[in-house]
Amino acid sequence: MLSIVSKRAALRYKHTGTTPIRGTRQLSSTRTCRSTTNEPNTSTDVPKKPGLLSWAQSNSKISSVFSALILLGIGSTAYGVYEFYQMFTLWPLEVRGDLRAGIKAKNNGDFVMSERFLRRALETANQLPLDRLSPEPYLKLSGIAIVLGEVLEKANRPQEAYEVYETALAQLQNPSPHSPVPAPPSPTNPDAPSPPSPELTRSSYTLTGPERVRAATISFKLAEMADTYTLPLPEQEKHLVYTVEELLRVIRDYNGVIPNKSELEEQEVALGELELPSWVSKLDLVVPLETLGGFYGKTGKEEFAVPLYLSALSVLSPSRRSTVETRCQGAHIMNSLASSLTQKPTPERRKQAEIWLRKALHVIDETKTVAKHQNSPTASEDLGQCELTLAVALFNLGELREMAGDNHDARKWYTASRKQSSIVKLREGVIEADVALRRLEKTSKSDT
Repeated sequence: MLSIVSKRAALRYKHTGTTPIRGTRQLSSTRTCRSTTNEPNTSTDVPKKPGLLSWAQSNSKISSVFSALILLGIGSTAYGVYEFYQMFTLWPLEVRGDLRAGIKAKNNGDFVMSERFLRRALETANQLPLDRLSPEPYLKLSGIAIVLGEVLEKANRPQEAYEVYETALAQLQNPSPHSPVPAPPSPTNPDAPSPPSPELTRSSYTLTGPERVRAATISFKLAEMADTYTLPLPEQEKHLVYTVEELLRVIRDYNGVIPNKSELEEQEVALGELELPSWVSKLDLVVPLETLGGFYGKTGKEEFAVPLYLSALSVLSPSRRSTVETRCQGAHIMNSLASSLTQKPTPERRKQAEIWLRKALHVIDETKTVAKHQNSPTASEDLGQCELTLAVALFNLGELREMAGDNHDARKWYTASRKQSSIVKLREGVIEADVALRRLEKTSKSDT
């Protein structure tokens, strides 16, 4: 069965091949998710069931008809649209010069000089009292680290970049800020104490919501790198689980939900019913849910994957204001859900998978109509994922009908998939459809 792994990134699509069931190929649409503000603007090219995961899974209320029209693709990452390079005035003078020089060198392709300036900026910033970096100092500190990591990636030094991101995440997970530095002695206040050493002025600090989301986004970036550079699977899982759980904690805390299973059940809290803060978009939450679902799907843990996909869909509840992008992502997740259900293809699971695939086709059809009337400069481009998902969903319907012994219907879906794959220039889709049609032709001849 064909499936798509979607991760949000500047609306570009990249197709790669791996092997799902029955010798077909998996199609990957890679995207990167956005992060919060206060990072220099530098876009890049580059199991245990957890407690909160079980909470999200058990509280995903998905209507049998279709309680979620839409969804995204964070996934994959909650790492990537950096916005503060026009905001140098927010930075203390001690940091501003090196930060500006580091970004200028990066843009000029001089990664050696860029690294030098950025490392010095980060070192200086870490030595300053946090009140000099306020508000939300950890957005600024992690922002410098993110740009430094990007420079190291561009310089083809991924291991060092990974270490920079890990350090930034550890700092966010265990913040140890400096207390405000008292005024030095003066003629009018001779008894004022001297400024204490930063190491002696550390105090507790509670991260703001956006800073906690930043931690989740960096963890998601680490999960992506772990996948890209084929690090051990537990490393990828660790970062994906943290990303999802921290985002759920942020939303839970924002809504005042008590993390007690019995109380949650009593309140009948559903993930899709919780209000999202203004600094967390639906896509920020959905992409990690979907990506973790995809991880468990490819590692044979469908019992974890399916609830995660359903949780993602529950967040994308239907709305007249739903964008083309989120509608297309909803269809995409439905296809992923169907693929996961058929990893162990019992008759009941095949039936459920077919229902989700038909819902995906319905959403795509509706979205095309919406796109015609939506006054959005990106509507046509956003429709690209719908077109890609359509080719894959048509193929998967053909495969399900073939499994059921209905070769006549299977041929119809495979033919439609081949045509759509040809339209969107999806070579893998054309090849797989041709293979399936030849297989049906051979079966038909052997039966006569």
